[in-house]
Amino acid sequence: MKDLRKEKANISKASLITLVVFIVVLAIMMTVFCVLYAINKYSYENSALSLENIYQRSFFDLVDNVNNAEVKLSKLINSNGGVYSQKLLNEIHENANDAQNDLSYLPISLNGIPETTKFINQLSGFTSVLSTDNENAFSKENLKSLNELYNTISEIKYKLNEVSMDIMKGYNISKHSDIKENVDYTNFTSKIQNIKTFDEDYPTMIYDGPFSDSVVNKKIKGLNYPEINKDQALEIASKIFENAKSVDYISETNGKFKTFDFKIIKDKSEYYAQITKNGGKLLTLSSFSNRKERNISNSQAIEIALNFAKQQGLENMECVWSDLVGNDTYLNLAPVVNNIVYYPDLIKVKVDLGTGEILGWEATSYYTNHVEREIKSPTVTKDSVKNKISDTFKILSSRLTLSPLEYNREVLTYEFKCTKKGATYYFYYNAYDGNLENILKVIETENGNLLM
Repeated sequence: MKDLRKEKANISKASLITLVVFIVVLAIMMTVFCVLYAINKYSYENSALSLENIYQRSFFDLVDNVNNAEVKLSKLINSNGGVYSQKLLNEIHENANDAQNDLSYLPISLNGIPETTKFINQLSGFTSVLSTDNENAFSKENLKSLNELYNTISEIKYKLNEVSMDIMKGYNISKHSDIKENVDYTNFTSKIQNIKTFDEDYPTMIYDGPFSDSVVNKKIKGLNYPEINKDQALEIASKIFENAKSVDYISETNGKFKTFDFKIIKDKSEYYAQITKNGGKLLTLSSFSNRKERNISNSQAIEIALNFAKQQGLENMECVWSDLVGNDTYLNLAPVVNNIVYYPDLIKVKVDLGTGEILGWEATSYYTNHVEREIKSPTVTKDSVKNKISDTFKILSSRLTLSPLEYNREVLTYEFKCTKKGATYYFYYNAYDGNLENILKVIETENGNLLM
């Protein structure tokens, strides 16, 4: 009996020790967990704060550059030309370039503010051209254009400053940059979209090819396909980027185009792609390169772009415009059917001349306008309209084009590429009545002007 009591006592003592050890271990684990949780929470909050600081710095830099450009434009339109005016033009060009960079660092949904980015781009290009044109920089026509640009940037400045006040009152960019279901854009993108309500009453100039930003139809005509789901879109994106390290779904867009949006990691580079919900087509692709060398020619880049278009199921495409900017080439592809260039169906492509990689793809015009068309034969001859062009112009080439014009028209035209005093012009004559429909002037800058 005595041994039994002793054994029970030993068991109780062992149980007590086990319980104490368990409690101590549990306490240590809880302490470690709490410490790790606190560290992770601090790290997360610190990272979130750092990201918000980056966003706010980029936004306020954007505001500063727009404000500075607006002030300098007001001085410019009231100046009398000369060295000081040329100095102002150069500074406005720099402000516009910096504003482009500031926009690129902000969490704005893909294709969220195309009008604003286009305007800033044109402001950069136009002032760059005028800064090198001492003879005609302040002609009556150019001063009219500068006044229109000033009116536009004044409105942008006012609306950007409204957003600035909200941020100063506590508006958090990061917290308003998550896209929600059945919403076209993030809250922050929608807020920034308020700055694009201006009229585009500034000069019609070619920066990246004839009719490069024309969208004839408000209704999307080129996506008459069944709707796919997110998994199918992921499969399509993975097939396009079959050698990528990762292809991750990030959001969806329910704007004019309904898309599934993906982030792709490939060779240490990030790509962002939109796959349309109807038909699973590649709508946009964007990335960038910091390479300083060129390893392929422009003609090789064109071949790469055309092959990529074929992989997307697009046949009969030809390069109708190309522009070398730094170590990238920007291309416009269009369907050519029966020797007619279909300008409404343009696709913009950006190719890295260092690696041959496709860095940009923008097919909104194509999928908005593309349909099967029946084009009637011309009723006037090319020679009859050719004679209407002044002898002061030298005609370099001509071709038939389907051209998007005002009032949502598509018109078969004769296109004549001409030069005069070192400048390049495009004339468009109606192929049925011979009337002049449009004239476009090429504006060339050292820095390029295509913003994809």
